[in-house]
Order: sequence, then C-alpha cells, then structure tokens
Amino acid sequence: MTPLVSIILPTFNRAHFLEQAFHSLRAQEYTLYEVIIVDDGSTDNTKEVVASLSSTLSQTVRYIYQNNQGPGVARQNGIDKASGEVVAFFDSDDEWLPEHLLAGVEVLQNFPECDWVYFACKRVEKSKQCTLLDSTFYNNSQQNKLFSIAELRADNVYQLNSKKASIMQLQDGIDSGLQNSLVRKTIFEKISIPPFRIGEDRLLILMAIKNGFNLFFKDKVTVIYNVHDGNTSDTATGDDRFERRIKSMEQLLSSYEATKDYILLNSAETDALNKRLAEDYFWKLGYSLFWESGNKKKARMCYRKALKFSDYRDFKMLKSYVLSFLK
Repeated sequence: MTPLVSIILPTFNRAHFLEQAFHSLRAQEYTLYEVIIVDDGSTDNTKEVVASLSSTLSQTVRYIYQNNQGPGVARQNGIDKASGEVVAFFDSDDEWLPEHLLAGVEVLQNFPECDWVYFACKRVEKSKQCTLLDSTFYNNSQQNKLFSIAELRADNVYQLNSKKASIMQLQDGIDSGLQNSLVRKTIFEKISIPPFRIGEDRLLILMAIKNGFNLFFKDKVTVIYNVHDGNTSDTATGDDRFERRIKSMEQLLSSYEATKDYILLNSAETDALNKRLAEDYFWKLGYSLFWESGNKKKARMCYRKALKFSDYRDFKMLKSYVLSFLK
C-alpha cells in the first residue's frame, strides 16, 4: 500500500524562502503527500505568501500559527496534526531534489524493519551559489565514520548498528538531521521532539536509537543545505561579531547537557557525552568563539568547565589552559 507522507515545514520570518520551498515540493516525483506549515510566530508576510503558494500545489496544505517557541515545538506541533504514516521534515531554507521523497518511501517499503531513513546533503553557500561540500557523508572524498558502524543491506542502503550508533551520535554525530530524513509516524507514539531551539534534532535521533528503532541511511544526496547568514546552526555565515554563533553554541551545549534528562545512558555513552562536552566547551565555545573574539575571561570559564568534563585527564587542554594565562 502506498503511504501518505506528511511533510512538516516549520518557518520563522522566512517568507522570502517559501517560493523556493514550494518549487521543491512541486518537483517531487512522489506526490502522495500533505504539507503542514507551522509558522513559529513570524512577523513578516509568511501567512499571505503561504496562502498564495498553496494554490500552486494539488496536495493539501495546512497552515498552523503558534507563538514563537522554536523549531522543536513547531515540528512536534506539526506531527500532532499529521495524517500520514510517514513524516518528512522540510526546512524552509533548504531544497529537496526531486527524488527525495520517492527514495525514502522506497527504502521504508523495501525494508519493513526500517523506522527511520536519511540521506546525504550537499552543502551550498547560498549567496555565491558555490558548493562547500558535495556530500555530508564524505570528507575529502573519504567515507565518514558513519560507514564503519553500518551494514550494507542493498544498493547504497545501510543499516546502523544501534549500540555503536548511540556512542557515535553522542561523540561525533551520525551525519543525520531532520531535514534529510523520512520517519515512520509510529516512532512518535513513543518519543517526542525535545522543546529546544537548537540541538533538538540531535537528541531526538539519539532517543530513537536508544528506544530500539532501526535507522537506515542511503548513500545518496537528496537535499541541498543552504548556508547563509540567517542560519541558526553553527554553519551560519556573515556574522563577524560572534554573538549569534556564541548564542547558538551555548544553546547546543545546553541541549547536550540535558541529554540525561531524556535518556538513560550506559557508562560508555556517558563517557562519549562527557568527551563531546569537554571538546566543544574547550575548543568550539572557549577557544574558537570567546578567545578569538577577545573575551578571555569567558574563554577560561569554558576551559575550566571542559576540564571538569574530561576529569582533568586531557593533557592538551590542561596545557592550553595554563598557557592562556601567559598570553
């Protein structure tokens, strides 16, 4: 039986991206879908643009308005209203290639044991239309660690080893987001998207793994991830003042620290989480953001926090912390 796909599209003050988003939707080879747009408190003309563009689709488009609460709450609100057996997440500033939905539905149909399937993204700098990364599954033409914890099941289709995937998701990430995923809606009978503004997707993926759901990925690019100065993630460009990048990283680290409030971790997973927190507090927030922007006091505060997470066993961090007082 051909499943209905519910596409959840959260948006906030991005009316200027919606024509591009609807173009991606109209171009999909798989057409049995509904669109649920959750307006997260926009103050631009999002509502009017959605009303105009909805007539360009033959599929059902529903518009939901909520007070600004962030993408996690917006996506969960959309899921609660979804009618489909499969949920796909669309970020309003991204683009789907025409085969995205079809490729995902085919994997879910061919592998009934698959609960979640995701694809690679091509990363593009929006303003210059230049490619930053051909595939998020590769680095310098070499496969990411992701492939080392997966079993090849069919042509370019892999199944993750759940025990190894939980540790990798905590420590390095498994190269999955929501915008490149199709998920069986039954998952959300057991788990919900955490209400964070940043980092909710990474925690949701870990929750899915830890709750026994099977994650698959296909080595195929089906999403264009546009990098621009409006991104809320750490890929944002154009912010020379550091403030937005600092705020984003602080929110992300806060979501990581809240992991234990949502999931019971074993000792290996706890060690992986602590290692990630130590490295990100020291090198990403402390050094790359606070120290490089001239705020040495806050940089050292991050260094001390990182050293606690590493149990003071990381010699490079200890050395760098001591040297910070001599510079």
